[in-house]
This record gives sequence, C-alpha cells and structure tokens, in this order.
Amino acid sequence: MTPIRTESPEKIKEPIAANAMANCVLHDDIMLCILARLPVKSILRFRSVCKPWCELFSTPHFVKMHHGQFSSDPKNQSFIICSKTAKFCTTASLLNIESNEKKPTIIDYPYPYINNRPKSIVGCYNGLICLNDCGITMWNPAMNLSKSIQLSNAYFGGFERVSLGFGYDAKGADFKVVRIVNFLEMSIAGVEVYSVNSDSWRTIEVDFQFRVLRTTCDVIVNGNPYWLAKSDHGEVLVCFDVTKLVFKIVSLSSLSLKEGGVTIG
Repeated sequence: MTPIRTESPEKIKEPIAANAMANCVLHDDIMLCILARLPVKSILRFRSVCKPWCELFSTPHFVKMHHGQFSSDPKNQSFIICSKTAKFCTTASLLNIESNEKKPTIIDYPYPYINNRPKSIVGCYNGLICLNDCGITMWNPAMNLSKSIQLSNAYFGGFERVSLGFGYDAKGADFKVVRIVNFLEMSIAGVEVYSVNSDSWRTIEVDFQFRVLRTTCDVIVNGNPYWLAKSDHGEVLVCFDVTKLVFKIVSLSSLSLKEGGVTIG
C-alpha cells in the first residue's frame, strides 16, 4: 500500500496533488501545509471527502510531511502499547504522555491472531512498525494500513535460527528488513535485505561469521538495526548499515551476553 512507501519527493505524482487542490481558493503549498498539521483522526475522516484527497493522503510526500510535522512537536510524545492476553490475542493502544487522557486510545491491530500465536514486533521507526510471525507485515498504525511481505525464494540450506532486523535508509528514503539465517554454532548461512521502495529482496555477502542471540534485532539507532551476538572476537554488538548494506562489529568488552539478556560487567 502506498502510505508505507517512502519514495523521494521528486518521484511524487504531481497530478494527484494538483487534482486534490483543484477547487481550493488557497495556493496548493498553503493547503498542503494546513492539511499536514491536522491530527491523524481528522486525516482519516477527510479521506472520505473526495477521491483526490484520499489519494493525496496516501502519497509518500504527504505521509512524510505529516510525520515530520508531528514528530518535531515536543508535545507529541506518544508510544504504542502492545499487550498479549492469555488467549494468545494481541491488542494495541496509543498513549500520549503529554495528554491529560488517563487511558490510552485503543487502535486496530492488523493481525491479533496468527495460528493461535500473536505476531511479534521486529522494530519500529518513523511511524512504521515491522511485525513477524509466519510472515512479515509492515504496519502503519496512524493510517490504519498494513502490508504483508512475501519471502524470497532464496534457499540457504538447513538452518538453526533466523533473526530479523528493521531499519530506515534516510539517504534513499527507504525502509529495510534484514533477514539473518544462522547455521550451526558460529556460521552464517545467508543474509538478505528487503527494500520497501523496490518491493524486493537482495542477498548480501558477509565477510565474517557471527551468531545472533535473538530472533529480532535488539535496538535501532539512527535507522540501523543492532544485534547482540557472539563471534570469533568474543561478545560483540553487530550493526547493519542499511545505506551501505554492510555489517559492522562493535566490541563490547564490558558486557556479558546471555541467551536471556545482557549483564553489565
């Protein structure tokens, strides 16, 4: 779905924006600035005003403008709370820490049940959330839209563990999903990267061996996913540069890594 694509502004279809502003008295740029300042609830309602407006709100340029407007507002400090019930159901709610509301707002979770198991969160960045369990899903909670990502046909032989990472390439304005396939104790069977813009997977060569400790990345910094891992260098933090498409090792001599967490030495 187009709302979760992140093409650069110069690739925007200008006729869509022009048609959306055809009957407006104000200049197109002024109207875009006004609409970009509307809260998400208003945007969702105004999508029903007319087809050109609905298409406008779905363009990568408008989504980027709207997210930039609200992410720069210090009073717009919100986070999503995901809860798992005893019946393997996942619910989600949105809480603004600057709001006077005592209860979080319930939002639609795209896949509360998958084969009696809830989807796990790989990571979130710039308003987009990557989910995983029996498949990968991109979820835009603000626009209440989601998109399933089909796995590639790449075959890496037998494997012991698969770990996913999520990141954002600011230079290419593109979200990326990293899939690491581990074989045996310290062997990489294969690595591939999915690009939201191209809607395709690409196999990545790795020039050193490591074993990630979890099925998802541990943290996302400046758009790059990081994993706690073990390698020939001992306990390390592995970073994937989503722009250059290369792995880097960060030494962590002061950390003791365990399967269940991290201990600071």
